[in-house]
Amino acid sequence: MQMVISCQRPFDMWNLSGRVYQNVLKSPGLKDKIKIGSYKEGQAMLGNQMAVLKGAKNPNAAKLFVEFLLSKEGADLYVEGEAVYSFREGYKAPAVVAPYLMDLSQHKLVGMEDWVGAANEYKIYREDWQKNFR
Repeated sequence: MQMVISCQRPFDMWNLSGRVYQNVLKSPGLKDKIKIGSYKEGQAMLGNQMAVLKGAKNPNAAKLFVEFLLSKEGADLYVEGEAVYSFREGYKAPAVVAPYLMDLSQHKLVGMEDWVGAANEYKIYREDWQKNFR
């Protein structure tokens, strides 16, 4: 049996590429059976934010940590650990995880202009989905 992820939701930091990678690490026999895919028309990429919160106990340490995660070395550690995407310009993922990530330079990336509207619309579709599949 071969499993193909249908791409019915955008790739984001906690999406399926990381789960594919982590499951292959647990069960290497899945390597040729489970894959990720993308839309030829374009792929919505959702980023996640990071920040140092006002009133943080150690704001300078937090700022250094954020700077590290944004560096090539920090991005490599994070990407390899989670099989997530880095949006660093010209970034190449570590070889061990690269097969589980789209090469972003080879795909049309589509941004979302109205995040609030999309979130409101998502609620409607999620409710429909839950009615049908729960």
